[in-house]
Amino acid sequence: MVELLSERCRNRDTMNRDSATRLSATRVWIPSGAALFVLALIGSALILPELRLLHLLQALIYVGVVILARRNSMWGVGAGVTIAVIWNGLNLFVTHNIQKGAVAFWSLSQTGRVEELSGIPMLVLLGGVGHLLLIAGCLGFI
Repeated sequence: MVELLSERCRNRDTMNRDSATRLSATRVWIPSGAALFVLALIGSALILPELRLLHLLQALIYVGVVILARRNSMWGVGAGVTIAVIWNGLNLFVTHNIQKGAVAFWSLSQTGRVEELSGIPMLVLLGGVGHLLLIAGCLGFI
């Protein structure tokens, strides 16, 4: 009887630690990554007004990802990872905007000035960092 109770306590402790990890991923990392990306979308929409509708619709996707992930839905986690990996992959390997943003950010930190069009790549870099947090949160959730 005592062994059975101690086994239950060990199982409960393991489950509580797993729940705490999931709780941290869904309550901290996934919303933080989504918020950084939405912040980049807002900045981009301020600079390029013709993209405001597109950015609004993109932001709604991240609201859905956060809501679904908080409800422990694998659909939200899967959507978060998939969208983040595809977007970062395109901006790293096809358009190279993340690299351009890193160069622009480095230039800003060295000179204190932003070139006229450097704001957009820096926002892409911010969105890429947000996606890395989102990916980390989603993979920590699984």
